[in-house]
Amino acid sequence: MKLGLLGKTGPAPEKKCVSFAALKPGLYSNPYLSEGIEFTALERGGARSRNCAIRQIEGTAGLVCAFDLTVRLPLPAFSVEIDLIQSSASAELTVFDVRERVIDRKSISAERQTDDSTVRERDCEVQHYRAEGGTFVTRVCFTAESHSEVPLVGPIKLHGFDGQVPVAATKISGRAGDIVTAALRADVLTSLEIEGGPAALIDICTVAVTEDLTRGWTPLFNQPLCLPVEHPDYPCPGRPATFAQAASLALGRIHYGPAAQWGGQNFADLPGIVEDLVVNGPFGRAMEDRTKSYAASAPEEPGMPKLRPLDVVLLASLNPAVAMMRGLYWVDQRGGDVLYQSLTVPPITRTSFRLRQLHVWCAAGGSEAPVRTCSEY
Repeated sequence: MKLGLLGKTGPAPEKKCVSFAALKPGLYSNPYLSEGIEFTALERGGARSRNCAIRQIEGTAGLVCAFDLTVRLPLPAFSVEIDLIQSSASAELTVFDVRERVIDRKSISAERQTDDSTVRERDCEVQHYRAEGGTFVTRVCFTAESHSEVPLVGPIKLHGFDGQVPVAATKISGRAGDIVTAALRADVLTSLEIEGGPAALIDICTVAVTEDLTRGWTPLFNQPLCLPVEHPDYPCPGRPATFAQAASLALGRIHYGPAAQWGGQNFADLPGIVEDLVVNGPFGRAMEDRTKSYAASAPEEPGMPKLRPLDVVLLASLNPAVAMMRGLYWVDQRGGDVLYQSLTVPPITRTSFRLRQLHVWCAAGGSEAPVRTCSEY
């Protein structure tokens, strides 16, 4: 998110200039310092020259740059002007920001010129210039914000919550007039709290949890793992069409003990309670809300009134073989020495009918950059 810090921003920016017109020709200290601007003359190869030389050309005094002249400003500026005269050699001006990154270059023709060769940089923080080749600098001006009289603002605290639980926090501070960016990161964020302070909210950008859920992951099997039930109300894509297909699907998933011991009548006893979960499909009640009364199968056995079928399914799945048959347990049987990460989508959702069967992805590398959604204020 971005916050604009409020308060007195201090005086308007002023332009400061250094002119060599009043200086007498001669040798001066290297580096030469005036109005906080530092001029350093360098020899070919990068060694610093013993002196800075002031000479006159056509009645104008200037600082001579035989090979390389670095002009370093006392603070980052958003406007810089350098007036120079070009000698017979070609030259190039290079502009650097506060991180020593090149943000502009200007080549100057090899002709001797006394007209305006001014470079202006705006909307960026210029830290220094370097002139290469035979240049004759007559004046340097820069315009920058003066932070000495601008008050500090903050810290302003920001908190992120998952429901009522705080899961992330940070602080921001700066000077009045600054635009500050803050980031809160957590597995899930549902709300944000900004403590009172002299600031205005500019925008908030979010990355949806679902947007990056499977980015960069590769499915390990055909999705999803359906329940082994052939009921026509069950909308799972690729569900079995017959009881025989359901039995074959379920038994083929078992990797915990012999699969054969779950065939025949043992498997025939399983689908009934699973069918109670899927009957009427999405038009019925949510799976976790369904109840059913199960009559006793023999006079000496108790009945089970208002039992939730989902509880029975999950309880039976404590047996690994049963969990595998139902698609709630999957074994990665790939060999080799490759280390994989696995991502499993939770099998139960409380918002609808669906029993979201096990989805598993693997990844051996990182994911792509997530997509942000921003709201401006």
